Amino acid sequence: MTVYQMLREEGGQELRSLVVMSVVGACTNAVIIAQVNTAASSAGPTEFRTLFMYVLLVALFTLLTRRVNQRFATLIEASLHRIKVRIGGKLVTAELEALEKVRAAEICDRITENMTFVSERSLTIASFLQSILIVLCLCLYIAWLCMTAISLVVLVIGVGLGLFMTMRREFIIAIRQTSRLRVEFFERLSEMLEGFKQLQFSRKASRELRADIAATCGALRVTGTKSSVLLADNVILSHGVVFGLLAGVVFALRGYVALDGPTFSALIVAAIFLRGPVFSVSTGLMPLIRSNFALAEIVALEKKLEAASRQVMPKQDAEDPWVQRPFERVAVDQLEYAYTSPDGASGFAIGPLDLGFDRGELTFVVGGNGSGKSTLLKVIAGLYRPVDGRVTADGTNVDAENLVEYRERISAIFTDFHLFERLYGVSEADEDEVNALLARVRLDEVTRYEDGAFTRLDLSTGQRKRLALVVAMLEDRPFYIFDEWAADQDPQFRRIFYDELLPELRRAGKLVIAISHDDRYFDRADHLVTMDCGKVRSVSRKGAPA
Repeated sequence: MTVYQMLREEGGQELRSLVVMSVVGACTNAVIIAQVNTAASSAGPTEFRTLFMYVLLVALFTLLTRRVNQRFATLIEASLHRIKVRIGGKLVTAELEALEKVRAAEICDRITENMTFVSERSLTIASFLQSILIVLCLCLYIAWLCMTAISLVVLVIGVGLGLFMTMRREFIIAIRQTSRLRVEFFERLSEMLEGFKQLQFSRKASRELRADIAATCGALRVTGTKSSVLLADNVILSHGVVFGLLAGVVFALRGYVALDGPTFSALIVAAIFLRGPVFSVSTGLMPLIRSNFALAEIVALEKKLEAASRQVMPKQDAEDPWVQRPFERVAVDQLEYAYTSPDGASGFAIGPLDLGFDRGELTFVVGGNGSGKSTLLKVIAGLYRPVDGRVTADGTNVDAENLVEYRERISAIFTDFHLFERLYGVSEADEDEVNALLARVRLDEVTRYEDGAFTRLDLSTGQRKRLALVVAMLEDRPFYIFDEWAADQDPQFRRIFYDELLPELRRAGKLVIAISHDDRYFDRADHLVTMDCGKVRSVSRKGAPA
């Protein structure tokens, strides 16, 4: 995507009218110069009618330029807004497994840095487009004055364009390197923030990470300096083009072409007036190239997110197969799943698995680290797509057409859960009910629910998990999944979780699956599924192995 394509897509018919206004404005500018030359060459005093026409033309040029600048800025901002909303929609519909392969730093950089650059250069781009038209109109005026002069103008501008194309190649290389290094820099900063605690225990690791950050910053400084130098050279080039035009008119034309005094003076004035629009064109070319490159990167990001989105979207008129009742049974039949690397190589895998989970029963999934417990729950929750086998709910296959409806019946707290400040999805919850639940999980002294939001989220890991549990209880869905929820709780609240909260969910007819390492509480479960190396080693039901 280029700036022109973006404007054409957003502006449509209005873009054509803006081009017409720009052409009229450029012609008006040329007429103003012609009128100035005519008035300057006249012997007598300037007539009032001539002065009035001059003021009228200047006012028309000013109004047209202002209107074009405003509308171009509005169209660009509207286009960027639409792109942001579109990217947000693709992020929401993306599959977790595919989204995990897209770098978060890349997403943030494209949405912030790239779009900000295009937004801030909207007036520069508008001025660039208008200046091109003004240069063309002034060239027509010069051609009307003297055909030899326009040949000289074309020659000088052609030489300037040739030099610019040389710098353009270097500039594109520089901005590509800068874009790549900027993403790397964001990733290093994210690593430093996310791994801050680990770095406190190793001065060597801290030094090496700081060295990596410094090296990335140094490379960014080099590419940034190179881009700035090229931009400065481009400004000098624009001045050189103007001075070359003046030199050609004064020295070449004056010496070798017979020109009368008024024509020569008019050419000098036209050449001087060319300085402004030529300068705008020259200084606007680099930002335009950078904007086009930024938009191309945004389009590339959109394609990645589109690939990460669901291939088959839910049908608008499809029936919800579970609308009449909550789940009675969720099962997996010959289920298999395997992680894949970016090059397509297979990694850790689970399966084939055959398991069933019934409403009103509590199942614990146990096993050592890396045994596949969390992966199994993510597949059951519909976050990962099985590579073989199927997940069923009350005998209905969970597929792309009903996946949204299936997920809407699940409340899940995984180890990498996120807390939102506001209760999205349950915003209609009663404030007293929410605060009562906070008191029940002993959070009422550290946070409150007021004006549709929690007053504090900077809590300990265990407290944040309890807050996530409050949100899950407010959702009141038929299927609950807990991934090592009790791991960060104190012994007292761990007992409350196993002896009070989980049995309460079971009595309420919920289907509950929990990953647990607390063997002292294993007897609370109706089913105990033991996993090892991606396989189910045993399934027992309250003392009776199956």
